[in-house]
Amino acid sequence: AAGVIVVLGKISKKTCIIVANDATVKAGAWFPMTAKKNLRAQEICMDNSIPIVYLVDSAGVFLPLQDQIFPDKEHFGRQFRNNAKISAMGIPQISAIMGSCVAGGAYLPIMSDEALIVEKTGSVFLAGSHLVKAAIGENIENEKLGGADTHCDISGIADYKCKNDQEAIQIIRELIGKIE
Repeated sequence: AAGVIVVLGKISKKTCIIVANDATVKAGAWFPMTAKKNLRAQEICMDNSIPIVYLVDSAGVFLPLQDQIFPDKEHFGRQFRNNAKISAMGIPQISAIMGSCVAGGAYLPIMSDEALIVEKTGSVFLAGSHLVKAAIGENIENEKLGGADTHCDISGIADYKCKNDQEAIQIIRELIGKIE
């Protein structure tokens, strides 16, 4: 399934598209087919003015296949352009950062209109603590590098700090419920 599940369903009685990374498949890494699925979901969103919810837990691009992933019209870069277009169209995009979101897996949620992050499990960064250690010799915990406190209290990337996945889902329901 390319590490992502896409469904059309109801949230608070409103039709929505839900895009959920499957972290049990290569840590939620993105494959060439992942981009196709994400792009198709965004296309349906734009063509039908349907809100889109991203449940994000992604290691970014699956590196052994990175030579098959390009930032052109039908590949990964288009997803982020679509994030901007969807927002410009006034269609809500809500992301719940439920796990580690690295590189391209980080861009998608931070370009959403509303971003929620789960304490102690959600994180957003271009590279995790192990790469920081290897690159500059600094020891830093992932939570401090890009966790909920960092992104809610300092960077402003996330709008809501959630105690757990259930609270994140509840806030998503409430946000969707407010859409007219």
